Parts: sequence; C-alpha cells; structure tokens
Amino acid sequence: MSTVLHLPGTALPGTLPDDTYGTYEAHDAYEAHDTYDAHDVFGTLSGDGRARGREGEVFRRSALLIARRGWCQGQGLVYVGSSHDPQAASLVGALTWAVTGDARSCGPEVRAVLATVRAHLDPADSALFSDWELLCAWNDAPARTREELIALLLLCHHSAVAERAAGPS
Repeated sequence: MSTVLHLPGTALPGTLPDDTYGTYEAHDAYEAHDTYDAHDVFGTLSGDGRARGREGEVFRRSALLIARRGWCQGQGLVYVGSSHDPQAASLVGALTWAVTGDARSCGPEVRAVLATVRAHLDPADSALFSDWELLCAWNDAPARTREELIALLLLCHHSAVAERAAGPS
C-alpha cells in the first residue's frame, strides 16, 4: 500500500470553516499539545463525569491536529514528523497523541479511546479485528477523505460531551 499525505492546504471546502457546532471558535490558536495532564485524561474514579468531558477533549484535539497539520494514510503509518509534535497523523496517531502527547503510545487510556471510536464505526461489534486494526483499516481505505475522518472525530467529541451533560446513568 502506498503512503499518502493530505495537507491542510489541499482540503476540500467545508472542513472546519463550516463547523456548525462552533467547536473551534475558542481554540483558533492551535498549540502542539496544550497543557493538561495527559496521564489523568479519564480520572481515577469510574463514573467520574469529568472523565467523559476529558475524553471529548481528546477527540477535539485529534480533529484539530488533523485539520490544522494534516492527515496521513499508509499501512503502519501512524504519524509524520516527531511523535511528540506530529506534522500529520492517521486516525490512530492523532488519538494516541491527543491522549498522551506521544503518537506511538498505547496504554489503557489510548485503548479506551480507540474502543470508543470503534463503537461508532462498528456498533454491532461484528468486525473480526482489534480496535487498532479496525481503525487503521478504516483510515487507510483508498476512498477515505480527511473530511470523513474529522467528521468521525467530531461525532465522537459531541457524543462524549452529550453523555457528560446527561449525567450518570
């Protein structure tokens, strides 16, 4: 499989400027991994309402990375540039970077975020692949677009925010 790099200047119209949710208004100045405790992304207590909000933040950061820096496709390609400051990232690379600040990591927090995205892509949980494999295959589909990737991350972001607003179930 070939490697493809999609840079922001080559995006089709409507990626972020038409953001009807206003997700990026307060975050116009993109910083490489804004300051937050990357190791406490989900909180220590199960059912912690703040945890879902932080998970939503992970999806927002992932979408920003891909929208502002670029997106890459290619078998096994997770990021382009430094793993701590990627210049472009795949779906998995953007998510791992947003959780830990390192696009190569795969701790429990990363696995939880990958499982959340998988639930959006495969709600019946019928695919016979690991979360990592499924997300990589979805990212690398030849007809996939950067806009679809950003839309998926925004969907995950808004779902996490809505779950947090709904409170514990």
